[in-house]
Amino acid sequence: MPISEERRRLLAEDLGLIRSARKNFRYFNLAGNLSVLMTQKGVADGELARRMGIPNTNVSNWRFGKAYPKNREQFKEIGLCLCMGEGELNYFLVSMGYPPLYPKNSFDGACIAALHGSSGAEGVIAAYRESVGKLNGARAGLGQVQGPILGADGEANPDLVRSEEEFEKWLARYAAGFSSLARTVLPNKELILYATLFLGGAMLGEMYQTGELPPAIRSLLDPMEAGKEFFPKELRNKLIAFGLSKNMNDADIDRILELGRLRLFSSPETPVEAALLMAVRRAHIRFPVYEYRYLCDMSALLGAILRKPASGSQDLKESTIWRLSFYSQLADEISERLETAGLLSGNYFSAGLRDDVDREFEKYYTALSGEGEKHLADYVGDIIAVLAEDGDFPEKDVGDAREMLGQG
Repeated sequence: MPISEERRRLLAEDLGLIRSARKNFRYFNLAGNLSVLMTQKGVADGELARRMGIPNTNVSNWRFGKAYPKNREQFKEIGLCLCMGEGELNYFLVSMGYPPLYPKNSFDGACIAALHGSSGAEGVIAAYRESVGKLNGARAGLGQVQGPILGADGEANPDLVRSEEEFEKWLARYAAGFSSLARTVLPNKELILYATLFLGGAMLGEMYQTGELPPAIRSLLDPMEAGKEFFPKELRNKLIAFGLSKNMNDADIDRILELGRLRLFSSPETPVEAALLMAVRRAHIRFPVYEYRYLCDMSALLGAILRKPASGSQDLKESTIWRLSFYSQLADEISERLETAGLLSGNYFSAGLRDDVDREFEKYYTALSGEGEKHLADYVGDIIAVLAEDGDFPEKDVGDAREMLGQG
């Protein structure tokens, strides 16, 4: 069904950014471009490293394509340390596949203020980091998020988490299925743990037999149950669809792809993949509650699993210790991220920042409207639908995008 004019207007600015990123997706590889920028600015590896407070080898590795800045914040700091102006920094971010500075985002607002209020690399980076430090030290308005925060199973109840015996039987069954696919994709137990974490506490075997598994999980596991081989592209698309259905950001989608030993979502090879990546990044900047709710779900599920005592805990199996260690490390990371995500979500609901356009966005693409469960995949799907309607992509590329949205 064609996208309505109302939604087209709502997405117009985003589409402009995404079209720009699509045209420039070949530049998402920073290596050559960083060398050119540093030469233009007269900044050597050691000087950029000193300004950023990182080892010289980090900058050298970026320039030679051996490593990549870890997130949008680090790209912003590169731009600040190279004395870019606001327009130049925005172009740099877009050419690297990230949204430009967004004034409603607290950290972006601090960056804009630093750009306008400081002169020189030393002053601007110090001013920005001081502002970020104050923001991180503030108490996030977590209670301002509207609607209940529930685990992925609808309830954050420790008693619903599977027993050790149930889990071990399920894991052994599907680990064998993964092993039979070793010649194609070589997935591992970490991938199984990560994907099944979102199922909550119901017995997985029963859910599979009765068809109660969520569609994204069922489409991932069905071929394995039947002994059918997966090809890397097929599995990669299914894992991306799974991530989008859970409101993951690109770094979290990359995690599950890495566990499956597949090409990362943040490494697009076609214009349509670049458009998908930019759409996901833009959505998370525009509506930070996506990440906050995802992290709340994760925190509730991990907390329930880690709180529940294992049967025969005096003599834990090696696989059980390994699994609990995996979940414990993940819980620590989620806890660190949750505070910042809560701060950004609280600021989103602060008086004077949220306007009619934001509420219209919520109506179509979030659960806040009260009109059923809507999420990140709905937004990305509409972006791809408009680009397809307008002839931005060949039909084959559109088909690939729809597979990654779970629509194929």
